[in-house]
Amino acid sequence: MVIEEHRRRAEEIERDKDGKKEGKKKKKKKKKKKKKKKKKRKKKKKKKKKKKKKKNEEEEEEEEEEEEKKKKKKKKKKKKKKKKKSEVDRIRKVKKEWRRIIKRKTKMEREK
Repeated sequence: MVIEEHRRRAEEIERDKDGKKEGKKKKKKKKKKKKKKKKKRKKKKKKKKKKKKKKNEEEEEEEEEEEEKKKKKKKKKKKKKKKKKSEVDRIRKVKKEWRRIIKRKTKMEREK
């Protein structure tokens, strides 16, 4: 009985010249579903990053505008200070001129 089964198997193997053997079956490949979930997560992360970038850009623009306003205020203050200095200089010049005039008058009086 055992010998006959062996013979039958040998004959079947000879008939199949494709090289296919009995007992060995091809395994089916399983589809990976985890990748799709990762893609969704990546998309969500990208959206969050974009929102953060927009917020950061808006905050930076607001900060720049505030800094520009502060600079403008400082410039205005500086201009006012310069005007004050020039007024003081004018007063000093006038005083010097009066002193000169007085000195001239005294000299003239002494000479007479």
